[in-house]
Amino acid sequence: MPPKSWKEAYGAKQELEESGQRQAMVSFLLKKLENTEESEIRNRAALILSDLKELRAIDIIVKLLKSEKTQGKRGTLVYALEPFNNTALLPLLIDLVITDGWEASREAFHLVENMSGEIDEEVWDSCRAKIHIAIQSADEERMPLLEDLLMLFKGGENN
Repeated sequence: MPPKSWKEAYGAKQELEESGQRQAMVSFLLKKLENTEESEIRNRAALILSDLKELRAIDIIVKLLKSEKTQGKRGTLVYALEPFNNTALLPLLIDLVITDGWEASREAFHLVENMSGEIDEEVWDSCRAKIHIAIQSADEERMPLLEDLLMLFKGGENN
């Protein structure tokens, strides 16, 4: 019987870890994350894998963030990337800030804002150029977010 709540799912995760069946649980969650059509199940799987800092979840989450099937339901997926080093995902995160819905764009901004590590100068310049272009046609709601994002890119240094 599947868990009925997040608390129940988290409790099941702890039980499996304690019983030494972590790998079986991780494999199950990775398959659910990648294959389910139900956003609630996908989100729960992503959050548990994030909590476990399971690196194999990153590629699946990135694939899902690029998929049409997650349109309008990406906020939790972006949030699930928080414990990982996301510097390689900077272009994707910038695209999400520029084009995605309210929750996903704010979560992506948060990841960019808290990013640390070296970023290739060409990638940095490309992202800054995308932001400049997006600002030219941004609506009132998105403009402050894009201006704040651009401020992160000011100063000419790339983290």
